[in-house]
Amino acid sequence: MSLHLDGGYEEAALAASQTIRQYPKHPFAYRWLAASLGQLGRAGEAQAVLQTLQTNSPSSFEMYLRRRSPQYCSAEYAPMPDGLRKAGWKD
Repeated sequence: MSLHLDGGYEEAALAASQTIRQYPKHPFAYRWLAASLGQLGRAGEAQAVLQTLQTNSPSSFEMYLRRRSPQYCSAEYAPMPDGLRKAGWKD
């Protein structure tokens, strides 16, 4: 998350990919990977990650992206939707 927030999208994508390899059922890393890939202009890869997230963890996708909750994580949501829109997400 911090790499993405600092604009280190390549590093954030690498870290998220590594996290997914280690913890494939953990949904948070998929969001950051998709957003980072979107910011890098790698929309096809980002769309595949979003599809995996929506398939494997629809409740997480709904809670963190559509309802933007919990509200106390507002810093997380500032750059993320932009990257996810570039990945093909429609809010």
